[in-house]
Amino acid sequence: DLLEYYNDVLLCSPLNVFYIGASDPNSIKEKLYNAFSQKVCTLSHKKNSLVPYKRDSFKSLTEKMDVSQGKLALGFSTGVTLSDSDDSYYPALMFNEILGASASSKLFLNVREKMSLCYFCSSVYSIFTGSVIVSSGIEIDKRDLAKKAILAQVEDIRCGNISQFEMEAAQKSIVNGYRQLYDSPFDIYNFYSGRQFFGVLDSIEDCCQKLMKVTPEQIQAFAANISLDAEFFIEGTVADHLDEEDLEND
Repeated sequence: DLLEYYNDVLLCSPLNVFYIGASDPNSIKEKLYNAFSQKVCTLSHKKNSLVPYKRDSFKSLTEKMDVSQGKLALGFSTGVTLSDSDDSYYPALMFNEILGASASSKLFLNVREKMSLCYFCSSVYSIFTGSVIVSSGIEIDKRDLAKKAILAQVEDIRCGNISQFEMEAAQKSIVNGYRQLYDSPFDIYNFYSGRQFFGVLDSIEDCCQKLMKVTPEQIQAFAANISLDAEFFIEGTVADHLDEEDLEND
């Protein structure tokens, strides 16, 4: 009886099939219908919803580690995730790209290159949690300076300081990333399956078109609603050089 129960459960579980190849999709569809015609259940597919992650209060944590450098991570809540009801996450993607996701970003050009405060400084945005994480590798005594400089770049976008160069560079970078998905069947599957799970049916080309329509004003409005809610710092405890006595002992 127990085995029969589990067989019924498995047969009634939602089933999505993705096909990527050169054969006629209709012929594949027909074969699938024939193969599962006696096993089709009446259960409808349940669409899942995403809830943006947000902390109840700001949290800061420092850990010491046996390394010579420090790493500073700042976590921002945005309140915007992948959604089938609006396209707010496209300005979020543009915000992240302009802030720190490429070599033409504000964090790279200003905090890393001009101010020389970081060995690296970049940002990532999760469409599933709505979080933006800025990570930077720094000298441990530059923690406060680096944090201040990073927040200044966020504020720069909040104030609408987004150049035409930044807009075009960000759009080209993200669109190229989308179109590189065509190079890998797994990447294509991963793209569509992840979105279909939440009811988003946009094609890769749909995403490219919507991204190109994002305006600086939309990015500024998005930036106005994000908030810093977490800070994590790895404090290196190893000197980055040996003193003369250490060298003589060696």
